[in-house]
Amino acid sequence: MTARQDDGRLRGWRAWLVWAAFGLDLALMIGFGLAVGAGPDTPAFVPALFAAMVASLGGVGALVASRKPRDPVGWILLASASLVALSVSGEDYVRLSVTAFGGALPLTVATAWLESLTFGPAIILLAGVMPLYFPDGRLPSGRWRWVVWIAALGIVVGIVQGAVAAGPLANTGIDNPIGIPGLHDLDGLLAIANVLVALVVLPLAVASSVLKYRRGSSTVREQLKWFSAVALLTVAGFGAGAVPIAPISNWGGFFAILGLVLLPIAIGIAILRYRLYEIDRIISRTASYAVVTGILALVFVGTILVSQTVLASFFRGSSVAVAASTLVVATLFQPLRRRVQSIVDRRFNRSRYDAERTVAAFAAHLRDEVALAPLEADIRGVVSLTLAPTTVGLWIRPSGPRA
Repeated sequence: MTARQDDGRLRGWRAWLVWAAFGLDLALMIGFGLAVGAGPDTPAFVPALFAAMVASLGGVGALVASRKPRDPVGWILLASASLVALSVSGEDYVRLSVTAFGGALPLTVATAWLESLTFGPAIILLAGVMPLYFPDGRLPSGRWRWVVWIAALGIVVGIVQGAVAAGPLANTGIDNPIGIPGLHDLDGLLAIANVLVALVVLPLAVASSVLKYRRGSSTVREQLKWFSAVALLTVAGFGAGAVPIAPISNWGGFFAILGLVLLPIAIGIAILRYRLYEIDRIISRTASYAVVTGILALVFVGTILVSQTVLASFFRGSSVAVAASTLVVATLFQPLRRRVQSIVDRRFNRSRYDAERTVAAFAAHLRDEVALAPLEADIRGVVSLTLAPTTVGLWIRPSGPRA
């Protein structure tokens, strides 16, 4: 009997401890975030959003940490989930205590103090530290350790500033029980230090991902594509959410929320490499349909304007113009989609585009090839180019009579 090979995964009580931490985070969110509900000035979907974020961060973090315990990314995701859960559930607990029980629930003040210190470190870990280690669990080089130390310094400064700041605590309005009024003059200096840390760490975190993409293998590049695609969606959503136009800001908020929930899932797919190479297809399809939608929207609006101005004598009503525009858009959709998809595949999904061209060329050549030896070489070559297997074998049944 051979001994079981150690693959590095956590087993036994250590694995149970990781999943228990995730279960506790989720229980806190369900017990307080969803049960208490949103505050008076908060949209109703926010508790569900934070619960989904914690489930996504904690679930992927626990999965990666238990399977690859030496990879810091899993532990960073799990720690971020715990910090967000403590912040959100703590705020809900304090609000419930103050509004329903007059602040009489146990540890109300201590919970308000603790929850005011937890959300900031979670953001720094996710935005400033995690990209430095993603996707292989290593820094680009040893010289990047000082970036991690600066991020750690920013976390410590932020915690100290919030812990001893005099006056009401963030989110709850309860006075800080250990606030030191004499340190009020340092608030401006500490705020400047936090801004400087953000201006240093965040750009360098992005630069580390760019550096890894340029130096990395094809697998590393696919992993970074998963992370970058969802990160760009999140950033674009927050940017659109800041636009003071209701439809744009509403859709921006939706995509920002979607990005925050999907980001840990993309990280998990990238690290565990489950359907890793599907990202090229996702990017190409998203880009092509976005381009096609934009073009057809312009065609639709343009056709209506032309119908109602230049051809006003023929189109007597707006319904006729809309019907004509719809007919034009429906006619153009398939040809335009195929053309745009071909162009986008050449840029974003080149391997699939080249593989399809190789298969098509082989099919055309197969009709004229009758010799077995050249055909066998062609089959091996096509399989190697399109599927890139480790080994290629071809079995051909003998043509003679069976024994």
